[in-house]
Amino acid sequence: MTLNEADTRAKLIDPAIHKRGWTEDLIRPEETAGTVEIVNGRARRRSRGKIDYVLRVKVNVDTQPVALALIEAKKESLPLGHGMDQAKGYAECKRLNVRFVFSSNGHQFVEFDAFSGLTSAPRPMVEFPTSAELRVRYEKGMGFSLESPAARPLLQPYPGGEDECHRSAWGKWSQLLTRNAGVAQIGLTATPRQLHCREETAEARQDAEITANNLAYFGEPVYEYDIAQAIEDNYLVACEIQKGRVDLDDTGITISEIMARGPVDAITGLKATRATAMPTMWPPP
Repeated sequence: MTLNEADTRAKLIDPAIHKRGWTEDLIRPEETAGTVEIVNGRARRRSRGKIDYVLRVKVNVDTQPVALALIEAKKESLPLGHGMDQAKGYAECKRLNVRFVFSSNGHQFVEFDAFSGLTSAPRPMVEFPTSAELRVRYEKGMGFSLESPAARPLLQPYPGGEDECHRSAWGKWSQLLTRNAGVAQIGLTATPRQLHCREETAEARQDAEITANNLAYFGEPVYEYDIAQAIEDNYLVACEIQKGRVDLDDTGITISEIMARGPVDAITGLKATRATAMPTMWPPP
């Protein structure tokens, strides 16, 4: 009787890679976001996916491991490369950032090398690369040693506080950056400015100045995780954009219109009265 996938991992793949020096502290499973589907007009997320093995190397005691490769395991009765397309899909996810992808049925394996773009011929598990061998190939492909300064972003866990560098990133808050220039600083924003504003207003000029200051300080973005990639990775749902206009800025709203909707105080949870609603009214009734 042939082994199912779980038994293939436990009885064939695990012993094989352990013999090649991949100890348990260098192996970890990795979850991927579940697919989001629209059912009857409502979003539903399927269960999370799971990568069977993420292979890592430990550079030194004080740094986090670096993920080099992943293995997609399939039951021994399936063709050798059956899981390769699935594994390549995981590898293309920018969050994982691995460069070598393996698919195995427990007896043999095939490998996709993201540096060369080539897929190997089938090889027996006794020839599976050791951690030292993969590290040498990884460093050669990346163009630097994992012990060099260039590898620091891969090794350093960056503890400490954080703030999003968009509208609050400059002005008085920027003193936190300039007064601590010797520490690691990473600029992150979920609202990058990509459109050129044609308006000549004070707000538009302020927005342009903030963007210019951010770019002057941090430089051009070195990594972007756009909405299309987030949808592909199943963290966001594909959306349909519908344009509309909210005209409250033009028409205003009266206290009578608010009270007719039975407002509730957001802090106390009590039903709002005309008196408690009045201070937040604009324009005045």
